[in-house]
Amino acid sequence: MFYKANIDKSNNIGEYEEAFIKLIPKISLLGQIDLNENQINNISEIMKDKIKILNTNPSYLKRKAPITTALFLLYTGIKDYQEGNFWGPVYKELELEEDNTRLHEKLGEVFYYTLEKYNLIKFDPGRNKYVNQILAHALIVNNYLQEYFEEFLYKECGDFLDFSFTIEDVEKRIVNIRKDHKGHKNLCEDISTLKNKTKNLRAKINDYQLALENHQQLIKINKLIKNRNNITEIDQLLELPSDFLEQKINNLAAVEGEISNYKAKIMKIESIKKKSNELFKLQKEEQQKIKNLKNKKEKIQAKIGEESSGIFDQELDLTVVKVIKNINFDELSIKLSNYKKYNNFKIDAETLKGIFSKIIFWFKNQYFILKGEKKKIKSDIQEILKDLPLKNHIYNELPSVFFTKLKSINDLILKKENIENKINKSKETDSTYQKKLEEKLSFLKLETEINYSFIETELAKKAKIIEEKISALIYRKRSVLEEIKNYKMKLNIISGDKGIEIGKSILEEERKLRKKLNKLKKELDYQEHKLNNLLDIVSSKNKNEIKNLLIHLKSDLKSKKKKLKTDQKKLEAYPERLYSLIEPSRIFLFQAEDIAVDFVYKSLITLKKEKDNKSPSVLTNRINERLKKWWNDFDKANSPNDNDGIYNKNPYLEYINEKNELLISVPEQIIKYPQSNKLKQPILVIKDKDNEVIKKIKLDLQVHKKDLLKTEFKKIKFPQNQKMISLEIIFKDEVILETEFERENFYFLQSNRVLSLNPLAYQELGLILKNNFKIEPQNIVMQKESLSGNFSEYSYYQLCMDDLEILNILNENGFVIETFKKTNYIEPQLIAGEISSNLKSKNKKVYLNYS
Repeated sequence: MFYKANIDKSNNIGEYEEAFIKLIPKISLLGQIDLNENQINNISEIMKDKIKILNTNPSYLKRKAPITTALFLLYTGIKDYQEGNFWGPVYKELELEEDNTRLHEKLGEVFYYTLEKYNLIKFDPGRNKYVNQILAHALIVNNYLQEYFEEFLYKECGDFLDFSFTIEDVEKRIVNIRKDHKGHKNLCEDISTLKNKTKNLRAKINDYQLALENHQQLIKINKLIKNRNNITEIDQLLELPSDFLEQKINNLAAVEGEISNYKAKIMKIESIKKKSNELFKLQKEEQQKIKNLKNKKEKIQAKIGEESSGIFDQELDLTVVKVIKNINFDELSIKLSNYKKYNNFKIDAETLKGIFSKIIFWFKNQYFILKGEKKKIKSDIQEILKDLPLKNHIYNELPSVFFTKLKSINDLILKKENIENKINKSKETDSTYQKKLEEKLSFLKLETEINYSFIETELAKKAKIIEEKISALIYRKRSVLEEIKNYKMKLNIISGDKGIEIGKSILEEERKLRKKLNKLKKELDYQEHKLNNLLDIVSSKNKNEIKNLLIHLKSDLKSKKKKLKTDQKKLEAYPERLYSLIEPSRIFLFQAEDIAVDFVYKSLITLKKEKDNKSPSVLTNRINERLKKWWNDFDKANSPNDNDGIYNKNPYLEYINEKNELLISVPEQIIKYPQSNKLKQPILVIKDKDNEVIKKIKLDLQVHKKDLLKTEFKKIKFPQNQKMISLEIIFKDEVILETEFERENFYFLQSNRVLSLNPLAYQELGLILKNNFKIEPQNIVMQKESLSGNFSEYSYYQLCMDDLEILNILNENGFVIETFKKTNYIEPQLIAGEISSNLKSKNKKVYLNYS
């Protein structure tokens, strides 16, 4: 069945492929090629390198190495597949990101291509085209071998272990299991179809009942519908408000008003622009005038400096200017003239010698008179000029140069003052223009200095914004006009081209009719499709016909309900086979025909050898090792109660996710053969919390060994609407086993079995809690799903328990109702005494101490 590949000396993917091709004629499933751990690792390394070189494009692998690629996928699944995660481990092996959907699609295609090319079995994979196909070729993957051993091999075929059997015996059993599975599946499908038919029939009866009850009102509605105008334009107009035309006319007026306002704003901006330009021009002229006057002023100032430098010993300041301006130049002119006259009259010794002696005296006398007068005039002049910083020599030149220069300086000062007055006046004018500009441009809210270029730009921006608004309004106006036009056109159509006023009248009448129709519909308060069904009924059938049809439909419903009840009873008695296995395992066992039979047969032979302490050799190492470990654990857990071989195994709960069912699994019980010849079946009794019997079930018996009987393995649904139940197995009027289950919180292993141990002992855990309960810490929740049907008040959690020290379950009020703590068991060291070789307590060593 299994064939080893001679690839230990292969160095490349081509050599691997050649070795695998040689095995293809011997196999039907790729899982029949038996690879050891080193070979698997070597293939993974080669695949990783090839995928990297090919830049995650596996088309080369499809051409050159499809079998090697398929075996890589297969053995990655065998090693690591768990809880639906197939591609995660594949990407981990290839050292790639996990979100490469295109790559796993391509790799899946390579696997499928391999099956087609070499004529290997192609399974019907159901929901998952590639993953289920790959895993079914694996026979049973590692993480679900225990499930196969326990839920199928031992449970379904374990009785073969107590006597000799052939492959034909196993085949008959598997054929029966397949028939049961198919029959159960077909019956489930029949029941589902019948339920749908019953549901549809109930709905139909309900419709006809309602049609009968509301017959008169439905007839009225039908009549109104018939009288209703079915012109498309009427339906379109009725979807609009009754005052739609008035609204649009008002909208049009409002839009035109806005357009006029914005156009006025544009004209205002143009006016402001024109006025601003004029003001800018005047301001510029005034500023040029100021500039020219300032130039004149500077020249006069320079002349004043030039004139004053010869007569003053300091620069002219305001005080000096003020003194100059206060001088009476007419008076000063007379005095300087007199001073000049007196100053020109000179009599020196030489002159006197040439004059007649007779007039000498008179001239002398006259000279002294003039000299005194000159002195007085000079004194007066000095008094006038006393506040001026004149140079000392000036008084010697008074008549000649001084007056002209001083008079010139005074004239220049007056000219300068005149220019300054003009400058100030021009500045006032310029300021006035500036204020006017600021007032005109205040709407721009400028924060920077006003200049012509900037204002031009800002006004252009404002005008553009307004123009854009005008464009939008014009577009809106066209749209409104189009709506008005279309509305009027539709009014004209419904009037038959007789005008919009007649159209309005017809529309209003139709509105009233439909209002009345809607009122009748509202009184019935049914959804549109429901009402249409009822209207169809009353339009096609009269009252008597509806009554007769109702009688027939109710009779048909009664018949279908009876058939449904019968089928459901059949289903309860029908064995559910292999639903506890994962889908790929079921696909292999149901579809692999002779290979599956051979595998099960060899599994049983291996298990029998293990049970009899013989070395197993007919399966691969991976299966042999796991079967051996499972059997050792299983055998210890199910050891007999005493040396007589009698044992009782406690029932346990299982949650079947695919069917959303909570099941009570009652294992086989080994009991002693009774002394009396009359043999009664054991009874499984299920009671509620008040100890009232809910159900009694007879358990089948078969011979186990000499003087021992074995009860059947039984699975029953947890009773609906029961919070707590108790179970008893009664045999020969004695209770041989009893236990209790409380349906409050459920804790599961990956195998779906309900835990009775501390959940922190496991790495992963399934947990079912009431919807309003909570888990702490919350970061351990990997998955959460709401349940349905009988379990709609519960949710299913998938938890990661790694490194968790404490787990709390909180109720709806936030109170902790259950706490799990991790316990670290430390085996004591033996200091004195010895370990008992005969005694054990719960498989733990017992230490003896002698005193």
